Amino acid sequence: MCHKHRASGAMLLGLGLACLAAGAAAEEYPLVERGRAVSQIVLDREQLEATAAYAALELADYLEKATGARVPVRLDAAPGVYPVYLLLRGSRAATLPEAAAAAANRVRDDGFLLAADRSGVYVVAARERGVLYGAYEILKRYGGVRWLMPGPEGEVCPKRPIVSVPAQVTLANPSMRLRRFNLVCGGARDDT
Repeated sequence: MCHKHRASGAMLLGLGLACLAAGAAAEEYPLVERGRAVSQIVLDREQLEATAAYAALELADYLEKATGARVPVRLDAAPGVYPVYLLLRGSRAATLPEAAAAAANRVRDDGFLLAADRSGVYVVAARERGVLYGAYEILKRYGGVRWLMPGPEGEVCPKRPIVSVPAQVTLANPSMRLRRFNLVCGGARDDT
C-alpha cells in the first residue's frame, strides 16, 4: 500500500512539473521592455472615433506612468515595431490571426476580444466602448493598474520595467447589455 502512494505521488509531481513547464513555455510579447517602448498603438484611420482615440491615449499614458516609456500612437503601423491594434469589428487596418477572427464574430454589446500572437496584440470590439474596456483590461491584467476611486489619489499604478502580454485569444462579453449607474432603484417613483 505504501508503494502505491509513492507511485501516485511521483505521478502527481510529474504532472505538476509538466504543467509548470507548459506555462513557462507560453510566449510573451513585450509592449515595454527595460523601460523602453518596443511597441506601438495602432488605430484604424477609417474607423477613427473619439472613444477609440481616448482608449489609445489612456493605454499610452498609463504604460508611461508604469514604465517611464511612452508607447507611440499611430494611424498606420510602422514596420519592424510590434503593434497593439485597437479596432472595431470589421476593420481592414489589420488581418486578424485565424483563431482571433473566428472569436471576433462572437463579440457583443460592450464586449471585446483580446488576442496576442507574434503578429501583434489585437483589441477588437463591436462598439467603441468595448475598445476602451479592452485597453483597460491590458492595463489591469498586465500592468497591475487599478482605479479605486476617481482622481489621481485613487489610482494604483505600480512601477515596473516590463509590461508584456502573453499569447492568447480571450473573449470578454458583459453579462448585461447596458452598463449604467442608477441611484433610483430601477426608476421606481412615488408620485403620492
